Amino acid sequence: MKVTVLGARLAQAFTAGTVLGLSITAIKWQAHGAAPPQTGFSAFTGAIGLIAVAIGVASVLTSVVPDSVIVAADGLAVACFAIAGIMRGINCSTGFANDDNGKLKEAAGLFDGGYSPTERFGLPLTADG
Repeated sequence: MKVTVLGARLAQAFTAGTVLGLSITAIKWQAHGAAPPQTGFSAFTGAIGLIAVAIGVASVLTSVVPDSVIVAADGLAVACFAIAGIMRGINCSTGFANDDNGKLKEAAGLFDGGYSPTERFGLPLTADG
């Protein structure tokens, strides 16, 4: 049973570490303006996930951690991951159907280092965009 639980915690650690690493990279990559709040919350979510992993592994290896603490940590991690996914999905879907009011620029800011009217991906824009 311990091997199964440790395997699940390993998968959770991989997922949380990936979210944290990608979010920190996206924050460092932000070239124009501040990083979107969704990116910061995603980094927070990855960190909460890793804390939940540490609590879960400690509970498997020792009998010191009460079950209620494990349930609370896992519940908080699940809630944060769900909220971060919903926020990312809402922001990325806004404006992609039509760009009548310029929402595409705001949504693309999550992926290209922020919106700049004069450059894209660190390169100057040409006359044809």
